[in-house]
Amino acid sequence: EGWEPGEFTAAGMTFPTYRRGRGPGVVVIHEVPGITPLVTRFADEVVERSLRGAALWDEVKDRLNESALGMSGGQQQRLCIARVVAVQPEVILMDESTSALDPTATEAIEKLIKEIVKDQKYTVIFITHNPEQALRMGGQSLLLVKGKLIESGESAQLINSPQTEMGQLYKDKKLG
Repeated sequence: EGWEPGEFTAAGMTFPTYRRGRGPGVVVIHEVPGITPLVTRFADEVVERSLRGAALWDEVKDRLNESALGMSGGQQQRLCIARVVAVQPEVILMDESTSALDPTATEAIEKLIKEIVKDQKYTVIFITHNPEQALRMGGQSLLLVKGKLIESGESAQLINSPQTEMGQLYKDKKLG
């Protein structure tokens, strides 16, 4: 059925949402988190729980009212995740959310997402152009080219044994 567009404001940042019925529904995490204070309206307990859930509390607990600009890229992405976890959506869409991060920060975000999925039972749609990352994230994968579904299946099967020419190009990093 129809998803209604809307907005959700949390910790000083407005997120686009798409909902069906009650609750926030789907919250979109974009690649660039923006310039905002870490905490504005959320109750202290929600802020702490969300930041702990995003493995960020110990790093920022003494600077909760400072701008997120002083944080590393990896911390900013974990802040975005904390903001999303606070609203407990059914689905989290992560569109190239690690593409601008260094390998260490990317690994931390991937680990965090796997933990969140396991512990909180969220559905995460993780968009990436990197076949190794798709393989690391596991689960089900879809290969889309110009909006057309080319292949789908278990990530390991899709990446290691592609069934189409486009799938092989993706595996060989020649698609793009």
